[in-house]
Amino acid sequence: MHKIDFNIINKLVGNSLNNLFKSDKELINIENIALDDINKHAAERSIVFRFGIYLNEELKKYPDHFTDTNLDVEYNRYNYDIKKVDEKSIFPDLIIHSRHNQDKNILVVEFKTWWNNNTYDDEKKLKAFTRNSGKFRYDYGLSLIIDKDIKKTKESFKWFFNYTLHNAMKIILQEHTDKPMHADELANEIYKRNLYFKEDGTKAEYNQIRARCNNYSDMFEALSGNHIKLKE
Repeated sequence: MHKIDFNIINKLVGNSLNNLFKSDKELINIENIALDDINKHAAERSIVFRFGIYLNEELKKYPDHFTDTNLDVEYNRYNYDIKKVDEKSIFPDLIIHSRHNQDKNILVVEFKTWWNNNTYDDEKKLKAFTRNSGKFRYDYGLSLIIDKDIKKTKESFKWFFNYTLHNAMKIILQEHTDKPMHADELANEIYKRNLYFKEDGTKAEYNQIRARCNNYSDMFEALSGNHIKLKE
């Protein structure tokens, strides 16, 4: 299946978030009333549900891109089995996928909120969901924190991508055409941008980068001192 352009996915999420803050702000934070923080918001699930409604409306604007796909909240199935990471059952907050076609795993989103904003476990799950060599292979993953302010919410976006290592290398090197990059520097940038992870969720080692460089010699040129550049 052809991967849907990231700009479309990012636009869908952004528009849905705008509608959430426009129409359902009281779920996120009740203003102008003296309440304890615990009483100033609804449950996270209520927010995710409303976000899903707005996202579903956005999907209808791209009928050719989302044919035979489903938008589900806390969907814990993998075909007819249970979704698991590290042998633990998981319930992703929101996904766009096909329930019985693993080649249409498009987007997985994990939500946190201003009153519960630790994203460590979510990010670990998103690495597993988007890893190119993994079981699920979602095209895109997103960790976000619903803040009281929409600007801060969008600033919290942390995207994860499903790329092969050599494609991740190409993306980074295309942005550094003015000079070659050291293999270790390239590995660090790929990991920082969440473009590729090893099976255990850690970054690719520089020797893996060099190996890909040799295996795709039509794409990359190996220079002295473990430096790499794209071939012209």
